[in-house]
Amino acid sequence: MVVYNQIVDYKELKYFVVFQNQSFKEEHDSGILWAPKKDMKGNNAKFHWESLLSCKLGDIIFSVVKNKVVARGTITKEATECINPLNNDRWSREGWLVEIDYMFTDNDFKAMDNIDKFKHLLPDKYSPFNKDNGKGNQGYLYPISNELGVLFDELIEDTYLSNDLTSIYELDEDEETLVNEVLLESGLSNAEIILIEEEMPKESNKPKTKRKRVTSTYIIHI
Repeated sequence: MVVYNQIVDYKELKYFVVFQNQSFKEEHDSGILWAPKKDMKGNNAKFHWESLLSCKLGDIIFSVVKNKVVARGTITKEATECINPLNNDRWSREGWLVEIDYMFTDNDFKAMDNIDKFKHLLPDKYSPFNKDNGKGNQGYLYPISNELGVLFDELIEDTYLSNDLTSIYELDEDEETLVNEVLLESGLSNAEIILIEEEMPKESNKPKTKRKRVTSTYIIHI
């Protein structure tokens, strides 16, 4: 078990949905998201490209491929200017890049199959999904509400969200000390720590992971 190397104020945490039908493999292999500043006609960036500039450390990104939520990533480096690193010429060369820690889930789910659960949480403007049928709207990166982000977390079985540490797992003494040190050194009165539990893949090249978010001022070992 390792402690994620960034700590964020949980009140500022934001969620996004990114559609990566054609770019997922390349972006996942490189641990990035990338979007152009202009389209091939020289027009300025679309809103769903400029959304990369809103990504902050610790923000959560749900990757959608063929209408399935297949991964849950965490921003590890905010947007910088970067020449197109992808093997394509669909956009201008100049763009923005963020670095992201991709983590897969064994319980990927189709938005279409769950649209009745979350259509009331979709915005009227710039919605990532069609409210009637759950299909993804044309675009790349969309901000979503915290309520929808939490719901997506609940639909992914190997992601746990709780304010009660004991309901997630029990810390041993060394882990308790480590978490407390990270919290104290951060200087935040309220903070979120993301712990990653990793297992070797079984008959699969897809890593099995569990991401556990602990919201607390101090962790008390019981």
